Amino acid sequence: MEGRRQASPRAPGQGAADAPLDQAPRSAPPDPTAARVDDVAAAEMTRSRLRQGPLEAIPTDPVIRPILAPGELVVSVRHHALVDWHPPAAEARTIEGDVYLTSTRLVAVGADVVAWDLELVSEADVTDRQLLLLLADGTGVALTIDRPASFRVKVQAARLGRVSG
Repeated sequence: MEGRRQASPRAPGQGAADAPLDQAPRSAPPDPTAARVDDVAAAEMTRSRLRQGPLEAIPTDPVIRPILAPGELVVSVRHHALVDWHPPAAEARTIEGDVYLTSTRLVAVGADVVAWDLELVSEADVTDRQLLLLLADGTGVALTIDRPASFRVKVQAARLGRVSG
């Protein structure tokens, strides 16, 4: 699903808050090893929360609100993301902007809006700064985001319907 994005009423870096670990503006630690350790710890905290119950939806912001389907909840957001995707037999595309994980989709919002249904995610892997997804149709998606391992845990939880609002 692709379309033009409406003008954003918010300044860059403002918008929906994520779980308490993600509320404060973060700068990447200067040491990539420290960033990875931080991400792995955040992923484990998310797994621990999931053992106690579903993920709680977060408040929507004015950017994602008009894009959501009825009943769709926002689970997490990563601001200042770089999203690269390559559909089979088509040119690779890139969006710089925000990535929203909802209860049913992954939505990239920048100059354009692109969304993928979570049920299409067939594989997920993490590098130091990227979450790599393979979709059932062969599309590859690379999300360069803060805390990709933690985000992957949330993607898996949303795919399994472990979200409450």
